[in-house]
Amino acid sequence: MPGTTTTILALFGFWAFFSQLYHAPQQARLVALLPEYRVILLALNASSLHTGISLGSFLGSALLSSFDPKALSAFGLVPAAVAGVAHLVSARRINSSHPL
Repeated sequence: MPGTTTTILALFGFWAFFSQLYHAPQQARLVALLPEYRVILLALNASSLHTGISLGSFLGSALLSSFDPKALSAFGLVPAAVAGVAHLVSARRINSSHPL
């Protein structure tokens, strides 16, 4: 972790700004999958996002006393891998339904 307060605040600002850039493309992708269900898909996406943030924070804080913080960060690879597989499956579905 950098030592100066200015550097830390700049990193947090950078993270806060760029961490939200995925949201609009993700919503567009959901609407492209099933446009007739866009309202329910967007609502479920928002609910799932907030549920995931809450559960991740809860599990992280519960496991922090049992694991080293560096080792604990490796647990984040599991949902990232699941998300990657879900992305590949949905990309294949979009490409097969909209041939170029």
